[in-house]
Amino acid sequence: MLNYKPISVDRARVQYFQAVNDVNQAVGGIERDKARSAQRRATQVLQNAQRIDRNKKEAQARAKKRRRVDWNVAVF
Repeated sequence: MLNYKPISVDRARVQYFQAVNDVNQAVGGIERDKARSAQRRATQVLQNAQRIDRNKKEAQARAKKRRRVDWNVAVF
């Protein structure tokens, strides 16, 4: 977990819907339980990715607001 790189929200969403589809197509009881636990994990990964993305966007917005205009720097 130390070198964990968070996945994007889009990829997490794809994995989540694949897990939902697997639950819907599961036949036996054991297979359905495994699919449900995979769906739970996919839900947690998706929520985590959304939280990381939201925090990143908020941090960028705060940093933009904090910046002052430096008139000595040419902007082109």
